[in-house]
Amino acid sequence: RGLVQGLGMTSFGVGSLMAPLFATSLLERFSRAPEMVGLASETAMVTQGGARFVELAGEMKEVVVASAGNTAQGIVEGGVYLVGTGDAGVAMTFATLGATYGSLLCLSAGTIRLPPASYVPPAAAAVAAADSSDAAASAAGEEEKEESTKAVPSRKEEPLEISASEALHTGQFWALLAVMAGNATAGLGIISSGKLL
Repeated sequence: RGLVQGLGMTSFGVGSLMAPLFATSLLERFSRAPEMVGLASETAMVTQGGARFVELAGEMKEVVVASAGNTAQGIVEGGVYLVGTGDAGVAMTFATLGATYGSLLCLSAGTIRLPPASYVPPAAAAVAAADSSDAAASAAGEEEKEESTKAVPSRKEEPLEISASEALHTGQFWALLAVMAGNATAGLGIISSGKLL
């Protein structure tokens, strides 16, 4: 049970480190630079209502001029670009990530099976065996009952569950809380800089 929980926590961490790399590669694949008209120094632009326009094929088309802070892959500083012609690739990236995660989720869910109706967990089988041995000892006599009780612990001697208020008073709870807080802090520290690693 602990191994499965550990693997689950590991998958969150590894997924958080891998997702930015996957998303960045998808953004690069799906992004398209806008259509360049020319350089600002060579293009005749008209400003109307706070927007810039260029006449192309007898039509006024809205344009933007790329500044040094707006340059990206394929964008030239001082270039004049038509508005609405480029694509950042965000929509297709989210669609691809959603389809990938949805497919993996459905495939994973398909592997989950209900146990057979006759299945009894080992701990429950041990408790049932202890209870049946108690009943047999009671039928055989008081002396035999004491011996069987010493040999096999019953449910009353060791509870399988404790309440939340009881758990707060145990050292194991606070130790586990400290370890999980440390793990979460370290994990978030690594995940937050995962793209830089």
